[in-house]
Amino acid sequence: MARTGGVMALAAGLGVLAAGCAGQIPLAASGLLSLAAGALIIHHDRLRLRIEAHSGQLEQSNQQLRAEIGVRKAAEGALEASEKRLHAILATLPMPVIVKDAESRIQLMNHAVEEKWGVLFKQVIGTTGCDWVPPAYLQSVLADDRAVFAAREVVVKESQVWNHVNGRPVAFESYKKPVFGADGEPHSLICVYVDITQRKHAEDALQRSFLQLRGLTAELEMLKEEDRRRIAQGIHDDLGQNLLALKIDVEMLHARASERHPRLKRRVGHVLDTIDATIRSARAIMNDLHPSTLELGLPVALEWLVGQFEHRSGIRCTLRVVGDREPLPDARRTSVIFRMVQEALLHVLGHARASRIDVTLALGAQRLSITISDDGGGIGCGEEAELRLRAVRERVDVFGGELGIECVEAGGTRLSILIPTETGATAE
Repeated sequence: MARTGGVMALAAGLGVLAAGCAGQIPLAASGLLSLAAGALIIHHDRLRLRIEAHSGQLEQSNQQLRAEIGVRKAAEGALEASEKRLHAILATLPMPVIVKDAESRIQLMNHAVEEKWGVLFKQVIGTTGCDWVPPAYLQSVLADDRAVFAAREVVVKESQVWNHVNGRPVAFESYKKPVFGADGEPHSLICVYVDITQRKHAEDALQRSFLQLRGLTAELEMLKEEDRRRIAQGIHDDLGQNLLALKIDVEMLHARASERHPRLKRRVGHVLDTIDATIRSARAIMNDLHPSTLELGLPVALEWLVGQFEHRSGIRCTLRVVGDREPLPDARRTSVIFRMVQEALLHVLGHARASRIDVTLALGAQRLSITISDDGGGIGCGEEAELRLRAVRERVDVFGGELGIECVEAGGTRLSILIPTETGATAE
């Protein structure tokens, strides 16, 4: 505009100069006017072109701005629609869902949370819910949230949701996923809760059933052992006494048989041999049913068992007793532990193909342990061995003990049994 004013002033000056000289040099003045008019026209055209160029740029900028505004409005509309869909989805979900910010302030939650918590969303939005839960519970929740952000992955955990109406927590399984911003800093936390109240009730009922079953199993073992003891005692008192009386009578007959009746003497001798074999069988049956050494305590009973096993199997078998022999396990535990070791030795005999077995009994005030090691390789480890030793496992479970099977690198298998003593079980 300054350049336009200068050109116009120049034209006006030329016009005045031309008018002043009109009387003296008429042709020169006319030429100057023509030049001024031409300059004005040229400048006007240039100005018009610049204005048109600027107008086009402004129009293009306006179009771009309108397009950006349209895109922004469309994005805002899509975001609003997406938020509506999200709220609709959350509202239909049966499980509670909470969205928190990096400071564990509640930003969003669905109707299921309101029902379980007993608090409306509008009452807790933007807060940690500190006014609606006990302080100790709140601190536990905040600590869990911090742990999830630190883990930087989905964390599944059994937790509780406080019910403000009932004033007690409800068992839930929580799934918490942390969300991080572009800078890697915590942004939000998505919390989904699955009600496991029914599952917990079922687990509690199953645990009660298991305890009842274990008690019944223990009672059954006691009844079986009592039946064994009673039958063994009956064999000893009745059959044993009758066999002994019969042997005495036959021995007297054998002694009175003269040399003049050699066939009778031989027959009576055969009868005596049969009676002796029957007495030995009866004693073996009594010992299998209820060894009399059980009345003398576990170490003595195991010592007898190991000796009998070595005699019958031909496998070298040793027993080592470690620890104090007092107090010894009660009669019930002694009988069950004796049967465990007996069953384990039979499995080694049938599957391990061992040439040596070492049994170690470690007695303690709170618990006792039994280790049975062999140099064979047939009993194996893992599920197969567990199935083979199921009877041992059942007896171990009766007293809340532990059974372990380990394959030794040098060859063989090590079976470990850990049983709480009566004092240890009471303490636990």
